[in-house]
Amino acid sequence: MLSDAQAKQWLAKKFFLFSIGMYVTIAGIFGLKQLGLACGIIPPFNILIAFLLTIFARTFYEQLVILDVPAQYISPGKNALFALVYAIIMSIVFCTIRAALGYWGIPVAMVVAQTLIKPIKAYLWQSKPRSGLYELYATKQGRLMTSLYGFYGLLALLAVTGTKILHIPFIFAFGSAVFIALLAASLYELQYLYEHKITHKTLLMWIGITLFLAAITATGVAVAITKLGLSGSAATIIGCVTVKIVQHFVLKYSL
Repeated sequence: MLSDAQAKQWLAKKFFLFSIGMYVTIAGIFGLKQLGLACGIIPPFNILIAFLLTIFARTFYEQLVILDVPAQYISPGKNALFALVYAIIMSIVFCTIRAALGYWGIPVAMVVAQTLIKPIKAYLWQSKPRSGLYELYATKQGRLMTSLYGFYGLLALLAVTGTKILHIPFIFAFGSAVFIALLAASLYELQYLYEHKITHKTLLMWIGITLFLAAITATGVAVAITKLGLSGSAATIIGCVTVKIVQHFVLKYSL
């Protein structure tokens, strides 16, 4: 029987692994999409293939690494069917929003598809809920997704407001948006995922952490755009993904 502190550490580890899996999936989609184009596979087929392969791999990752399902109980056929339906939904959503969102269309399409695919996932894997920590993980995962939606939604809102309405230089607007959105997400996760009491000391510590991470992220994005020649959307995606991974890592060891 794990203590309360050990249970929080276990939960933080699983959420960290979940986040790693999600962001590696996004990176894999970008990579396979470009590889498909280089091999002469025309859109939208290269997009569908990239979605299919990465989601198929991520399904195994989630079952084996996060949920600790024994290998003999995993059905490759069900995983393939799930990945195919998921990939088709993602492709439709992405092709619909690509013109408006550019590179951001891929993570947004993943989030939308992940929401729409839930009934199919429940149908394919009809089983009794696992007890103990895995039941806690399933319960808290919805709150983790709420935190992710809130982080990216608030970041986009603040960045657009800063650049388009207040006419603040992009890097300063982006850095400020990362700081506020990351601080809000961190405090939300501490309280609602890990039931950690927010004291004045905790608040000051996380203000310092998120301020430092936001400054590093904004600087990195500026270097990527001006020195490496990346587009603004590509650089900000890489920056946001990296800072969220670091935030989860820091959060895990601050409990």
